[in-house]
Amino acid sequence: RRVNTTMKILGLKEKEYTSVHVRARYPTTIIGNIAARQLNISFKELDMERKIEFKGAMKDHLMDVTTNAFNCDSILNPRPANITPTIYICSDSNELVNHFVTHGLHVQGRKTPIVPVAHQNKTAKLLHLEIDADDHAHL
Repeated sequence: RRVNTTMKILGLKEKEYTSVHVRARYPTTIIGNIAARQLNISFKELDMERKIEFKGAMKDHLMDVTTNAFNCDSILNPRPANITPTIYICSDSNELVNHFVTHGLHVQGRKTPIVPVAHQNKTAKLLHLEIDADDHAHL
């Protein structure tokens, strides 16, 4: 229900948009190591609730991940050059979302950047599904 409500609020229609959700503060090894270096602390001391700046290696990594996701979509769902895909981007990094909304997204096979038409900035933890050992999903 929450997904359908969000889609309605943002004007998205099922199967008519491409979506990427970037977990910038989720402690993957790559993000954790970049954040620890940025904060000048060890990986074990890292608390992903800290303010991680959107610059340098962190900015490069998050932009690469986001761009790669949309490039994959352009390969899997090719569109004529005159059809601009509807793009939705959501992240727990406001700076990442704002960058793509302001500067657009350079997607393979397109001469001009595509600007996301729908986006969400989230500073709180984003809801996501956890799958337990019995394959039951929990928010």
